[in-house]
Amino acid sequence: EDTGIFTDYNIPSDGIMPAGQIPVSDLTLVFGISRYSTSGNVLVNYSYDWNDIPICRFQDTLSVSWDEDVFRMIDNSFHRYDMYVAHGKTIVFTDDSGYAQGSPCGVSWYAHLNDNSVDKLYGYGEFLLEPLAPSGTRTVLYGHYVHPTVEVSMSVNIASFGSFSVSSGGQPYDERGNQRTYTI
Repeated sequence: EDTGIFTDYNIPSDGIMPAGQIPVSDLTLVFGISRYSTSGNVLVNYSYDWNDIPICRFQDTLSVSWDEDVFRMIDNSFHRYDMYVAHGKTIVFTDDSGYAQGSPCGVSWYAHLNDNSVDKLYGYGEFLLEPLAPSGTRTVLYGHYVHPTVEVSMSVNIASFGSFSVSSGGQPYDERGNQRTYTI
């Protein structure tokens, strides 16, 4: 029966749409960690770079967590950037110092993915951590990237037999994480 509803799906050239975990080939997540020689604080840079531009481009959540007995985030040190390349020009889409949520053991923020026709999407958040543990202490920082998607469901009515439903299943987001060991 023709319901008059049409859904158009854009399938990537590789024919695979991720569901659940974002493939490493689609998204690059990188920790950059360096110690300031003058203050002893640690600069953490957590970046994302979409190698295969996602279809759904809303606000993605990034977070970095650490051991609160080893580090404390320095007040007012957080900053984030979101950029894109379109028609050969790099545009800074977001440049601000706000984050979504902070705690003694982590910080999270949103990446604003430009929904126009773009060739590249990338960005990062950075902040300073004050070491609370003695020099030589080994610790792990964890990164997490969450990409919301559109949950799809439809119902098909068949005359004299009833109806059945089909849905995209799973959660309405894809995600990936990584970690980096650091010695103070």
